[in-house]
Amino acid sequence: MTRSLPTFSFSNEPKSNDELKLEIISYIESHNTGWTNEFIQSGKKFIRDLAVAFWYIDKCGFKTFNDRFTIPADFLQFVNRYDLMKNKKSYPKFIYDELNHHHQNLNAYLKMSWMDHSCFSFLKSSLAKFTVDLINYTTYLVNKVEQTKKNYESITLILNEEDAGKLKIIAPVILRNPVVIKKYKDLIDVIEVATYWEEINVDQFYSENIFNKSRYLQKLEEVFSFKVEIYTYHHGNVINTTFVWKIDPNVEESTLFEKNYEI
Repeated sequence: MTRSLPTFSFSNEPKSNDELKLEIISYIESHNTGWTNEFIQSGKKFIRDLAVAFWYIDKCGFKTFNDRFTIPADFLQFVNRYDLMKNKKSYPKFIYDELNHHHQNLNAYLKMSWMDHSCFSFLKSSLAKFTVDLINYTTYLVNKVEQTKKNYESITLILNEEDAGKLKIIAPVILRNPVVIKKYKDLIDVIEVATYWEEINVDQFYSENIFNKSRYLQKLEEVFSFKVEIYTYHHGNVINTTFVWKIDPNVEESTLFEKNYEI
């Protein structure tokens, strides 16, 4: 039975997620398979939906996702390609509805007859795990929000906000340790392209483990070659959250105070 691969038409300069579609096609082609004529359009839509799902995970921070639910080894080649410097923006937050949308799209393909054919056995188990992890990550985020809400509600003492947070202005570090620069590269890249006073949550740059967090924060004041502020918030039994933002070095002290008050 003749099997073939779908084709896509792109501009002379294809976008990153367009290149991703071509690489998924190459991945399938490397297993000497494809779709019969009656399923070729379904296969084309599958490649498009899978590429969009990978791109979404990547641009929101695949490392954060991967720390919680390991991406199948076969699929790692399709992530870790989102360029923060090129896109000039920080990682957007994962959104429940988006994750659920990608889960539903990919889950539909797992139920299609062509997916059960032996020629797609190399793909099905990895796709099934990735699809389940999308919805599991949605559940994890919902539970995390609920737990944070409960933490706030369980606070019985009213604390002074000055006691709940610590703000430090950090001057540019001229001589930086290369080891430190390498460790904090992802964070540095995000803050460099961020606008002044754009808050960056440091929590997304290390795995959710209290020991990892403690080690990560130790050298934070030795990282930046530009002026920043570091704000650490703690309130009752809520785990510390650290934010960093870049400061315009040319503003007057009064303006700096007003900006900090707004934040």
